[in-house]
Amino acid sequence: MKNVTIENACSEKWNEMAPTDKGAYCQVCATNVVDFTNKSSLEIKQLLLANSGNSVCGRIKTQQLEQLNTEFELWNASSKQTIQRAMFFSLLVVFGLTLFSCETEKEKQAIQALQASVSTVLASNTADAQPQIELVQKVETIELPDLITEEITSNCKCDYQVNPPEPIKEVILEEFPVEERIHVTMGAMAYTTRFIDYLEETSPVMEYDENGIALPTELTSKAYPNPTADFTTLELGLPEKERAEIAVYSMNGQHLQTVYDGKIERGTSTYSIDLSAYEPGMYLITIRSKKFNETVRVSKM
Repeated sequence: MKNVTIENACSEKWNEMAPTDKGAYCQVCATNVVDFTNKSSLEIKQLLLANSGNSVCGRIKTQQLEQLNTEFELWNASSKQTIQRAMFFSLLVVFGLTLFSCETEKEKQAIQALQASVSTVLASNTADAQPQIELVQKVETIELPDLITEEITSNCKCDYQVNPPEPIKEVILEEFPVEERIHVTMGAMAYTTRFIDYLEETSPVMEYDENGIALPTELTSKAYPNPTADFTTLELGLPEKERAEIAVYSMNGQHLQTVYDGKIERGTSTYSIDLSAYEPGMYLITIRSKKFNETVRVSKM
């Protein structure tokens, strides 16, 4: 069982819903649907934690769900191993100290046997955490028959002429952008109580700006509307103050315009980008600095 999932996917059409600041409003269910597709894993976890105990209807990529479950499983496995090792080490300490108060040789041998047993469990626990697979390579020797070479002389009486092979022509294949296959599901989010424990333990302490908006803890970027007929807005979140360049490129790498070049304060900022003069197609918005290199794809209709 997945610890966070959408059990019953909704069949309503997203494009027919009324857009809202957080996603869209479904008139059939009379429910606000949160759009998670453009959010980072940290943002999704913070929203789920803030709404723990309440029903959350969301639109999310299956890849995002898989990432959330993978992160949880890694944390859960680490937590279990830490608890088990702490219990075993406690036993070693307790019985190790008891060993000095043993009065008979038989009692000492019993305690030593228990310590050996605990050590074996510890070793096996470590081995389970980091499994090692031994690969055995089997090499077989195959005897190949001798190659028979024949000398071709000019006395060969052939009724045809052997022409030399034509040179291989270099073929240049035109590069086409390959669109990523993104699977999106929508419906009521379901998650276990253990997943809430994971969110509470791993969620960082949030900082807020003067407007009460949470300051980003990692780089985030998205463009909306996307696709667009003329203008699109780039929303950029920076975890710290950074000098960066924002530019627009065509799919073949041609620089079209520089949107911004300078220092960007920590927080969320927006930039309006005019694409009305360009042909319909796919364009790249790049955000570059010393610490990161991000690209956002925008479709021009």
